[in-house]
Amino acid sequence: MDFLQDHWPYNEEELVRLLDLCFAWKAEGSREVLFIAGDIHCGVTSVVRDEETGLQINQAIMSCSLMHDETTTITTQQIKYTHSIHLE
Repeated sequence: MDFLQDHWPYNEEELVRLLDLCFAWKAEGSREVLFIAGDIHCGVTSVVRDEETGLQINQAIMSCSLMHDETTTITTQQIKYTHSIHLE
């Protein structure tokens, strides 16, 4: 699945920087963060969890049809990123 290498889970430094900002914003009060995207020719639902604070951010990437499911987890020292891929 080479096409996913241009997306956030495979660009760890930039992803962690963005997630740190989002988790800090969420932790300041009663706030929710949701990442929504599309058009990568598969649907993905993800849960991003900060292992230090226990906070979670949900992500949804939309696609028009679902035929195959695959779940992967990418873990750094602080962030656990689990996503389920739904291929067309």
